[in-house]
Amino acid sequence: MPVVPTVLDESVSPAASMARDRAMLERAVDERRPWLRLHAWPGDVLLLGRHHPSLGAQGAVRRRSGGRAMPAGAGFVQLTLALPHRSALESDEPYALRPEQVLNRAVRGIMGGLETLGLEPYYPGRDLVTVGSKPIGWISLAVEAGGGTLVEAGIAVGRGFDVLPGLADRLDPGGAVPVTLWHADDVTTVAASRPGSAPTAGEVALAIVEGYRRRLGFELAAAQLDERAGESCVDDLRETPGRPRGRRASQLGAVLASARIEARGLLADVWLGGDVIAPAATMEALARAFEGQPASAPALRVAAEPVLAQPDAFLLGATVDDLVAAVLAAVAP
Repeated sequence: MPVVPTVLDESVSPAASMARDRAMLERAVDERRPWLRLHAWPGDVLLLGRHHPSLGAQGAVRRRSGGRAMPAGAGFVQLTLALPHRSALESDEPYALRPEQVLNRAVRGIMGGLETLGLEPYYPGRDLVTVGSKPIGWISLAVEAGGGTLVEAGIAVGRGFDVLPGLADRLDPGGAVPVTLWHADDVTTVAASRPGSAPTAGEVALAIVEGYRRRLGFELAAAQLDERAGESCVDDLRETPGRPRGRRASQLGAVLASARIEARGLLADVWLGGDVIAPAATMEALARAFEGQPASAPALRVAAEPVLAQPDAFLLGATVDDLVAAVLAAVAP
């Protein structure tokens, strides 16, 4: 394993953080080695997934990876692992690992870090890390055009995921973004799960760095990104509708869709999103494949087949049938 540059940002704004992630991904692809960054954000943040509708509220931030909306900010530690391609943790062959295997490999450093802090974490698969069967962390990934991959994760240090419903009520009163309605008894934090004094965000970040060294054999080297790193990058997160009409329950929460029936009776202006982990290009290609099709489940399933047959395409946390059902709900009378 090559030397992995590691950046610790103890306090950085979400906007600056997203810009640094873009810059870090470019470095990882150019240098053909992973980069790791641990960071903490101030205040209250509603962290939307890549495929959620945009919210204009201050404090609502859309990340590059898909999956469900999560709380962030004070009391949480964020992690970004930039890879030159999705299988870089194990192979030089970009398609050696399936997307779910990428998460399985990347989460091991987080697990090792929590063990260093005296916890007994468990990863049941999908997007959550648990302690005592209660969620304490989340993980997701984004695969960009050209194969560069970002693994993103968050750990509840002093506050738990039960703050999510309150954040959503305040920042998304219209309910455009689906949220998991966790209660205090449903979740846990690092502070609540270990004996002794509560660790700081910096201590948790350092423990996770150690976890990556022990569990993945990373040779870590302290690194810095320029204060303005990534600020010149164009924000290519696509525009989304304010409140999609179609919604269908899925593994991670819900998938969303917008569409209309044009004059010839065929689908037009299709948008797909929600709690799904998938490349942006896959979601866009599926939406375009559905356009011009009749509002028929069999026709839409057939239209999706060549899109998902591409080597870079995948869906985690939702199925094609979920997307089809959401589109049909969007155009239902």
